Amino acid sequence: MDTSPTTTHGTLLAVDGHSLAFRAFFALPVENFTTKEGQPTNAVYGFLTMLAQVIEAEHPDRIGIAFDVKGGTFRNELLGQYKGTREAAPQELLSQLPLIQQALEALGVRYVEQPGYEGDDVIATLATMGEQAGYKTLVLSGDRDAFQLIDDHITVLYPGYHFKDLKHMDPQAVLDKYHVTPQQYPDLAALRGETADNIPGVPGVGDGFAAKWINQFGGLEGIIQDTSDEDISATREGKVADCSNLGTVEGDRNVGGIAGAVAIEFDLDPEDDTTGRFSFGSSYETKAVLMNCVNRGAVTGKKDCVGGLAGRMDLGTALECQNYGPVASTGGNYVGGVAGYADASIRSCHVKSTLSGENYVGGIAGWASRLRDCRAIVTIEEGTEYLGAIAGGIETDGALSGNLFVDTGTAGVDGVSYAGRAEPIPFNALSQLPDIPPEFTAFTLTLVAEEKTVAQIPFLYGEDLSRLDLPPVPELEGNYGVWPEFDVSGLRSDLTVNAVYTPWVTVVASRELSGKLALALAEGQFTGDAVLHVTDSVQVPPQEAGEQAVVWDVVLAGAEPEDSVPLRLLSPDSGTHVWQYQNGQWQQVEAVQNGQYLLLTMTGTQGTFCIQSTRSALWLIPAVVGGLAALAALVLIAGKHKRKAAKAQKGKEEPASK
Repeated sequence: MDTSPTTTHGTLLAVDGHSLAFRAFFALPVENFTTKEGQPTNAVYGFLTMLAQVIEAEHPDRIGIAFDVKGGTFRNELLGQYKGTREAAPQELLSQLPLIQQALEALGVRYVEQPGYEGDDVIATLATMGEQAGYKTLVLSGDRDAFQLIDDHITVLYPGYHFKDLKHMDPQAVLDKYHVTPQQYPDLAALRGETADNIPGVPGVGDGFAAKWINQFGGLEGIIQDTSDEDISATREGKVADCSNLGTVEGDRNVGGIAGAVAIEFDLDPEDDTTGRFSFGSSYETKAVLMNCVNRGAVTGKKDCVGGLAGRMDLGTALECQNYGPVASTGGNYVGGVAGYADASIRSCHVKSTLSGENYVGGIAGWASRLRDCRAIVTIEEGTEYLGAIAGGIETDGALSGNLFVDTGTAGVDGVSYAGRAEPIPFNALSQLPDIPPEFTAFTLTLVAEEKTVAQIPFLYGEDLSRLDLPPVPELEGNYGVWPEFDVSGLRSDLTVNAVYTPWVTVVASRELSGKLALALAEGQFTGDAVLHVTDSVQVPPQEAGEQAVVWDVVLAGAEPEDSVPLRLLSPDSGTHVWQYQNGQWQQVEAVQNGQYLLLTMTGTQGTFCIQSTRSALWLIPAVVGGLAALAALVLIAGKHKRKAAKAQKGKEEPASK
């Protein structure tokens, strides 16, 4: 689309604030520009002076200044060593940046910062917006990366050795100096690399050689030809075939079950070419093939580009590969059953899996340029935007044909299906197609405990497993295990369930208390579901227990049936006796005093007990104790009132007796 302005509204000056501040700081001696408090000001003075010189010379109508934000940017995520060799900026300079920004605010000059992006990115946005709005744009920057912005309406003001020697870099100036157009400059920079930013290029390739290559072949795509899709059967180098993965794969970004990333590795140094095999001006073929590889393990990444076979494919071919393991990114985009991101060819691949991520989540690829004849049965468990049973997104002029998927709730590409390209097909019809791998239409529930497979239970597509009896969880010393709950209705993908182990509960205390002490304690090995209850019983105590005896019903709920359970009952005093009601009669049981509790054994998981007490009726369950205490308080208060009334009456009678 032609975005060239039809009219000119004036001149926009977009300034790289950090670049100008750095130049100002190192141009003026810091010891000559310091306040009495010790605050350096050389960068502030130099910045404002140079900015004033440009304004006086160029007479801009609009000014915008961009600054870097502290912290990394998206480039650090793409290339971990980005700017890794740069020394930290001097603190004397960093302390002046807020002062520069305060001065700009005082002058009414707008500056812009954007977290996660460099000032260069903001400048590119300002320049593009200015051009579209009809402005002639001047970019003041000492960074050569700005040259790619240059066109008939955008000029870069590039400082020379002396700042006043500003070079006006327009399309002709770039062509004269580098022998490439501004549009080709990014390819030249990629081949050359950038030492200052710690971005590697092709060893031994400088501006001159890179320009010759670009002019002969038109750009990187012409210099390096991806022939991965040609004569695959005869390919020997750059080929990974018949590999399988069964294990769990975890990583940060570019995570795959077979390969993390498929990309060009610039390890050719033309100056080392003594065999004549390579020469200046030659183009190079590259091959990167994943063929007949299978992933069955779970693949999980933290950030972008996670795939069942490959995390990121910048070139190459994935042919006849299969993925049956779940693929997930816990905090990133581009998640796919075969590849997370694929500027590559993916053909005749099969995916039966669950997927989760943020944006660009697809059954075959999160984003792809070429997808042909692939099959998918996938469930997207989590995703925000650009979700598809085949792909989350496809290149605008990319190749998309012959792909089929079973509808599990998400359509072909970005929620839209396309006949003959990415269309749904019933499972029964899909299973009858030729060349369908048997594993692709077979479904298995796998039960795993402590990384060991306990059982593999086959089931049919869409089968309801709610009536399925699962085998017991294997024992683990000191723990109890359970199979966690999972959706058993209409399963449409393989499922692996891992047993969950929890340490045994060895003591369960009753919820009923006397003060801060539980009325009863049960000992043994219990799950977290075990609950102990103590309630007053209606059973009449034995005569020999006396009038002060208490009778409790003790119930241990949520526990496995046991022949006997060690029990502790809170004792009113020492030397008491305990009876348990069994088979319609009271039977005295052996009990040992231990502190404030009686140790005994309860037959089964519930029982009725009578505890002999020589104390008053205060020894009851808290609800009764509370009621008696309230009654005693009322009696006490009434007694006080009676004594007071008696004294008052006596006081009245005494004068009469005199």
